[in-house]
This record gives sequence, structure tokens and C-alpha cells, in this order.
Amino acid sequence: MKRRNFILLTTAAVVGAAVPLIHRWDEISGWGSPFAQPQILSLITTRRNIKVLGRTYMERFPSESNYNVLFNLLSGKQLNSKLMHESDTRLIRSKLNARIVDDFHNERTLILNGWVLSVTEARQCALYYLLQS
Repeated sequence: MKRRNFILLTTAAVVGAAVPLIHRWDEISGWGSPFAQPQILSLITTRRNIKVLGRTYMERFPSESNYNVLFNLLSGKQLNSKLMHESDTRLIRSKLNARIVDDFHNERTLILNGWVLSVTEARQCALYYLLQS
């Protein structure tokens, strides 16, 4: 076997084995709920910063500084109660990501600490802050 083929096959095997582990780690790594993980934002900033953004959001919108209020706002009409009780985090994330895109298209955004966030992302940050505090 040529060295190049060996390296490509080894890389493919490592990536193939790592993806399910990364997905599982994501579920148990402390986010607490798919509703509390702003998925795209979590790829470009730290959890510490997400907590700061969540705290800032709750300071700005004190009426939303309650777990139940945030959870109900995030779960909304698009995510029915049956879905809440299922463990299909991919489907929940997909619905939340679609809502984030819709927020940007319909200009439901705000600026927190210099970050332009959709309202849904900001609420996810706040929920994460509450779960980690």
C-alpha cells in the first residue's frame, strides 16, 4: 500500500470513528439541553462568553430571566410537547437553527456586548446561563 493511500484511509477511519463520539460528547458535555446551546455561536466563541451574553440578555429583559419562561419561548409553536419529551436532539436543533435564520431574515436581532445575535440565540445563551449558574 502506498503511503498516500495509507494516510488517506487512516484519516478517514479516524474521522469516521470520531464523529459519533463528538456527537455523544456534545450531548453529555454540560450544555444541559439542546435548547440551551446556541449551536452556531458555540462554534465561534467560548462557553464563558455565552454565559456572559446570557446574563447580559437577562439584565436587558428581566421578564425573561426565568427558566420556564425561556424554555417556553424557545420551544414555541414549532416544537410541540411530544417533541420536547423525545430525545431527538438533532430535530430540536434543526428547528432552532431554522428559527435563528428566520430571526435574521425578519430582523429580530439585537446587539449584546458587540455581538449581533438573533433573539433565539440570545435566549439560548440566557437559558445556558441559568442552567450553569
